Amino acid sequence: MVEDLSEDFVQRPGEFDQLISNLLKDEREEPVAITAALRGAGGYGKTTLARALCHNERVQEAFYDGILWVTLGEKPGDLIDKVNDLIEILSGERPGFKSIESAATIWSNCSQTGIC
Repeated sequence: MVEDLSEDFVQRPGEFDQLISNLLKDEREEPVAITAALRGAGGYGKTTLARALCHNERVQEAFYDGILWVTLGEKPGDLIDKVNDLIEILSGERPGFKSIESAATIWSNCSQTGIC
C-alpha cells in the first residue's frame, strides 16, 4: 500500500537506524507492539522516512503479514471510508460502516464474543 520512494530519496541513517531500533527487537528482529508517530514541522521528511521504513527489508520481514498505509494529514477527510477501506483490504469484504458508533459497536461485540 505504500508508495514507492522517489528517485531523489536521500538516506538519513541516523534517524532511520533509531526508528528501526524502536520498531524491532534487535536480538530477534520481531516487531515491538507499539504505536509509533513521527512528529515535526512540515517539509522535513517525516512521510518520506516512514515510507523508507515500510520498504525496508528487515521491517517487511518482521511485519510479514503486511503493512497498511493511511494518509491522514491536517484534513483527513472521511475517516469511516478509510476504516472501511482497511477492513476491505484485510478481509476482502467491505463492512459499510456509516458512523464511528456502528464500527465501535461491531468491534465491541467482536472482542467480547470472538465472533466477527
